[in-house]
Parts: sequence; structure tokens; C-alpha cells
Amino acid sequence: MWKLKAGVFAAIIAVVVAIILWDSGSTEREAKAAFATRLSHKPSLSVDQQYHRGIVCGSYRVDDGSKGRFVYISHYSAEPLALQGLHLATDDGFQALVARLCR
Repeated sequence: MWKLKAGVFAAIIAVVVAIILWDSGSTEREAKAAFATRLSHKPSLSVDQQYHRGIVCGSYRVDDGSKGRFVYISHYSAEPLALQGLHLATDDGFQALVARLCR
């Protein structure tokens, strides 16, 4: 009986850890989808350390050779709704956003 209880406990712990690991990459997956929508293809992303939940800062490179910096703010973040989405270096207010959200 104790083996069954230990097995169930280990299974529950494994499921919880798997959910945490999957959720930690959700914002990065959303950023890739936002790039696919805005640029019509998925670039290779280099993501900086994530300092805030739901906010990803980093750089991107597209197959045609263009590259730049980006900030992605998901709907999970604590930022105001107006800032949510993908922000590229060519967008207005990008530098102020980077200065405030990215280190």
C-alpha cells in the first residue's frame, strides 16, 4: 500500500513540475506567434533574461538578414492593456519601453 501512495505522490509531483516548466515558456511561444503574424514568418529569437512575468526582451534575426530588438508584453503581464503585444525598434516609444522594462 505504501508503494502505491509513493507512486501517486511522485506522479503528482511530476505533473506539477511539468506544468511549471511548460508555463515558463508560454510568453516566448506567444512572442514567436506574434512575429509570425506581424512579419509573416518566424525569425530566430535571442531572448534576454526575463525580469518580469509576461515580458520578454531580446533580439531577432530574419532569414533575409534584417535584425533588431524587440519587447513582447503578454496578457499575463501587469502592464496596462495598451502596451500588450509585440514592440519592435521601429515602433514609436520603443526606446522608452526598453528603458523601463528591460535591463
